[in-house]
Amino acid sequence: MSEIPPSPEGEVTRDQVLSAYRRIRERGFRSPDHVPLDDPEAEAAQRLRDAWSSGEEARATATGSREARLQHNLDQTMLMIEAGFDDPRYLAEVASEFLVQDLKEAVHPKYGTPVPGIAEEIRKRIKDIKERLEEKNE
Repeated sequence: MSEIPPSPEGEVTRDQVLSAYRRIRERGFRSPDHVPLDDPEAEAAQRLRDAWSSGEEARATATGSREARLQHNLDQTMLMIEAGFDDPRYLAEVASEFLVQDLKEAVHPKYGTPVPGIAEEIRKRIKDIKERLEEKNE
């Protein structure tokens, strides 16, 4: 798997972004869709996310690796779930829409050379989310 070079000193890290969104989740929001856009903490978290995403996207682009770009897309897609947002509708949307689109980009030749490693990781994430949803329904 292609490695994305590490973040230079002073850049926003994924852990910082996750921490900011976890604080929002701890306030009782189960879906990022329910967080008020004018919430100061949400605004700050979004600025962190934008800075992190821009840096990661630039690194992925600099590698020239399709795999690095797809990995960045997957990391973006999973960010809110990893931050703890667990609303069943949100989880279903991620599994059935966002990850499916990521998977299409990883396997369909119209998007470029298929990347089986990323595709398998995406399939695993979809399966994990569906299992979580099934457990919640039991």
